[in-house]
Amino acid sequence: MMTQIQQARLGKITEEMRQVASNESVDVHWLREEVASGHIAIPRNVNHNIIARGIGNGLKTKVNANIGTSELDCNVEEELEKLDIAVKYDVDSVMDLSTCGNLNEIRKLIINRSPVMVGTVPIYAVMSRLIEQNCKFSAMTADMLFDEIEKQAEMGVDFMTLHCG
Repeated sequence: MMTQIQQARLGKITEEMRQVASNESVDVHWLREEVASGHIAIPRNVNHNIIARGIGNGLKTKVNANIGTSELDCNVEEELEKLDIAVKYDVDSVMDLSTCGNLNEIRKLIINRSPVMVGTVPIYAVMSRLIEQNCKFSAMTADMLFDEIEKQAEMGVDFMTLHCG
């Protein structure tokens, strides 16, 4: 399966590009060129059925809402309610910052319920697992992080914040 940028660089206009061009009231050929040049991204996972949104040069500003469980408040239903409220008020994306509870289940519930892009911070899941196992953060390996990134992509996460370096 090819990415949006790969298809754009081959001169192909995808359905996602058409959706973004329509929503943004821009020419689809201009949009394809901007995607091909890397000035616009279309974060849409094939495993998450949403209307594509574009982010980048010449497009409208996008609004994101942060949601997620924590040790202080580990109530999944409240987070799903926050998602519903955010969507009601037309956010473009939500970021699941959960660090408490069954993170895979929480993430899946959010993805399945969200009609907008869902982002995550995969290192949070890795660190949460290390805490559960009473391990030091220094026990984290690159493979642990890459495995988590792959798992979340397979689940349908549309974009990720990666803390590296």
